[in-house]
Amino acid sequence: MSTEEIQALPAAVPVKEASEAFGLSLDSTYAAIHNGDLPAIHIGRRMLVPKSAILKLLGISGGEAQ
Repeated sequence: MSTEEIQALPAAVPVKEASEAFGLSLDSTYAAIHNGDLPAIHIGRRMLVPKSAILKLLGISGGEAQ
């Protein structure tokens, strides 16, 4: 996923999209969430990763407001 694609993501994304942004497997991304290395928002059974966390961990500036 390119920097532009990551900056265009919504405010929170499903774990699958976060794993694509990091270039990790889905299992590795879930492990990072459960270890506390990657923050996640839990809404019922759904788990979302904040775009701000993705940008911060990848060292990408926030860019334009959504």
